Amino acid sequence: FDLSKHLLLEAKSNSLGEKTNLSLVRGDIRNLPFKSGFDLVMNIFTSWGYFESDLENLTVLKNAVSLKKNGGFFVLDFLNAE
Repeated sequence: FDLSKHLLLEAKSNSLGEKTNLSLVRGDIRNLPFKSGFDLVMNIFTSWGYFESDLENLTVLKNAVSLKKNGGFFVLDFLNAE
C-alpha cells in the first residue's frame, strides 16, 4: 500500500528485474480502503510525519494501528525527528 505509483511498480520487480507475485494497492493512508485483520502493519522508509498538522499525523497513526488484528503488530520506522 503506497501513494506512489512509481514505488509500487518498483516493488513489483525484484533486484533482478523479475516480476513478483505481490498484491499491491495504491492509496492514501488518510483514507484507507481496508478493514482490520492484518497480522503486521508497517509504516516504513521515512513515510511518517509529513502531513501538514499534528491532527492529520495522529489520524494516520490511528488508521495504521486500526488495521492490525488483536495480538498483531504495528512497526513504525521513524526518521523524521520534527
